[in-house]
Amino acid sequence: VQLAVAEINARGGLLGHPVEIVIFDSQSAPLYAKQAAEKAIARQVLAVVGDIWSTHSLAVAPLLQKAGILMITPGSTSPDVTRVGDHIFRTVYTDDFQGQLLAEFAYQSVGARSAAVLTNINETYSQLLGSFFVKDFIASGGQVVFQGGYKGAAVDFREMLTRLKPLKPEVVFIPGYSRDSGLIVKQATAMGIKTTFLGADAWETAISEFAGEALEGSYFSTPWHPSVPYPRS
Repeated sequence: VQLAVAEINARGGLLGHPVEIVIFDSQSAPLYAKQAAEKAIARQVLAVVGDIWSTHSLAVAPLLQKAGILMITPGSTSPDVTRVGDHIFRTVYTDDFQGQLLAEFAYQSVGARSAAVLTNINETYSQLLGSFFVKDFIASGGQVVFQGGYKGAAVDFREMLTRLKPLKPEVVFIPGYSRDSGLIVKQATAMGIKTTFLGADAWETAISEFAGEALEGSYFSTPWHPSVPYPRS
């Protein structure tokens, strides 16, 4: 953001006005995200970039909508975020779209006919994405043989994985964040659960730090467009 603003200001700013960044820390919690939004409103900012997680954006969006302040989230995938009002935007896909594509990928590309879904009960993002996957995987002709929930701060998933193992699902979808998803994949592999693990966009940042070699052979979805001018694309 700082680099972008520096480039914009070097070209004369926006509509002839220099851009100033004001940073408020949401501390990765809905309550503090709301407080950050209140501070932004008090400062009479023109626009807000953020928040990232859907639960945080859902706490922020109503306040900014009411204040008439533009909000753009780069990472909140819950469909409900932009339904708040006409001042709320996103630059990423929604979970209904992502869940559908992952379900189709599991059924058509992986060739799976049975699936398990493990969701973080503390995160709207995880539960919502899991529900869309379940609906679309069944609609494709697949069977969801197990649905399990876990707390986001958990480190031991043995009880849930012990119930999952004898069902032998061909794919296990874990729409969680990198830490919890990575720990689940690592523990499941150590318990001898042989399957294809699927994840979503929240896997991207650091999941390999938690899953290690157990991640080999897994898949996850992430925003991409063929015209993005990056070598990795």
